[in-house]
Amino acid sequence: MTRPATYSDLPPEISYRILDFLDGFDDLLAFLCLFPHHGSTISPGEINAMNKNEQTLLHLAAIDGHSVLVAALLAHPSLIIHPSINCTAAQRHLACISMLQTQCPDMAPEVDPSAIELVNLTPLIAAIRQGHVAMVSLLLTHPAISVNPYPIYNYSPLGEAIRYGHTAIAAILLARSDIQPNSSDVYGFTPLCLAVRWGRTAIVEMLLRRPDIDVNGPECMSITPLAYSAREGNIEIMRLLLQQENVRVDLCDKNGKTPLMYAAENGRIEEMKLLMEREDADVNARRMFGKSALAAAAEPGQVGQVAGGIDVNRRDGKEATPLLCAAFKGHFGVLGALLECEEVDVNARNCHGRSALAHGT
Repeated sequence: MTRPATYSDLPPEISYRILDFLDGFDDLLAFLCLFPHHGSTISPGEINAMNKNEQTLLHLAAIDGHSVLVAALLAHPSLIIHPSINCTAAQRHLACISMLQTQCPDMAPEVDPSAIELVNLTPLIAAIRQGHVAMVSLLLTHPAISVNPYPIYNYSPLGEAIRYGHTAIAAILLARSDIQPNSSDVYGFTPLCLAVRWGRTAIVEMLLRRPDIDVNGPECMSITPLAYSAREGNIEIMRLLLQQENVRVDLCDKNGKTPLMYAAENGRIEEMKLLMEREDADVNARRMFGKSALAAAAEPGQVGQVAGGIDVNRRDGKEATPLLCAAFKGHFGVLGALLECEEVDVNARNCHGRSALAHGT
């Protein structure tokens, strides 16, 4: 069966004739996409010409992933390297990036492979977000590409792998000797906080195996990984964190809330139980506004566990007890649990002189 003829089957004299009639950068690019082998024979002026966005033929060929054309342009003796290798990363064109890195090791000093070009992303971040393991591995062979947060844009490669759930890429990054596993991203999150927050159990395990990981390292609001596990209700991750010798269960965030308080106010009963089993957990601690974990549990209507050692009459900054909080919110199940406690003060009043009975009527 005869193969259908293509543009590349045209005699050279015809394709050269077409080349003579081309007018403008866009026409030249369209021609070379059809006849890529001519990329190594066009004039010096054409090979280094730029469009209105200051992009060369090589730049655009790389963005489009046209490997054959990139190879031909790179073979041109008059080529001046203008484009950065980062233009191809987001589109997964391994062949183009490989050729650019191999054939252009002495790239112009002003060309920074880590510069932001596509949608304000570095090539490494773009490849990570797409989950392209091979592309990430290839990019990391370039000495100018950092595995850590960038000084200006501060995107964290490891943080992005965690956000997008790419465990294999996280493993590649964590295997690097130059990785900084406690560095915060642009949003102030450490890798461990992110992994806990997003429920990436496998990545949490990888991070905790590192001797240099800060298990108590907080994010920008001083919320620790343990507090995130309590807030999100991830009992498996909480157990992993509590197994760490240096974990601190009573660290407060900027609002004075401990992990136990986060578990209480979000109705995480199993997490509350686990934290309250710890001897170093202060079950009566009060946050910035005076509310204890039990009072926090009463507000959203979570009965929780009224265990020994908890002060059921602990008052917050407005002199409200857990019983008053439950009555004010109309949580009858919590009221019932509290009223079963012999120590509960049913006549307690808040700063406005109102009792639980007054709130309930």
